[in-house]
Amino acid sequence: MSEHPGADRLAAWSEQFEDSLGAVMRAFQYRWTWRAIIGMLRHSEVPQHPVMQDYLLRTYIVTICMSVRVEADDRKDVRSLARSLRYLSRHAESITYPVYRLRVQSDFEGRGDPDRLVEAAARSSFDIFAGPGGQCLDPTLLRQDLDRLFSIAKPVVDYTNQVIAHRGEYPTQRRPQPHLQRSQLSA
Repeated sequence: MSEHPGADRLAAWSEQFEDSLGAVMRAFQYRWTWRAIIGMLRHSEVPQHPVMQDYLLRTYIVTICMSVRVEADDRKDVRSLARSLRYLSRHAESITYPVYRLRVQSDFEGRGDPDRLVEAAARSSFDIFAGPGGQCLDPTLLRQDLDRLFSIAKPVVDYTNQVIAHRGEYPTQRRPQPHLQRSQLSA
């Protein structure tokens, strides 16, 4: 048990939050990988078979859509960014800046960074959810971020549920593949 109240809870949720952010970062890495593949296809002197291009694009779309759907899911049986934000907004007063700074300091241990760098890193990231100079999380900011996440992810979640996850009008049939134009490959 830690000497600071809320430190154990912060450590557990920090781990879950980092897992969720890791999934989002993997989705962006897939995006950059896809752009690299498109660049190779465009500048390659060897013509690529259209089936391979469609396969790569479908794989990319499915990966990104599923990642967004999972991170916007706040059910209790899912570890996601939405669930972490909702939990933090409900328990905002229990996560204070001193506890968060200790967590950041433990991440910096062994690197030889001066205290001012640790302080700057802790303060800049804590201020995102606490407001400038805040000593505990601001539930209003967390709820705004959660609402923003839901509104941005809604079209992707709807598409994923209806087309990719077979929850729409094609539950038992083979789902239709997205028809893509060559111009859409540059996006």
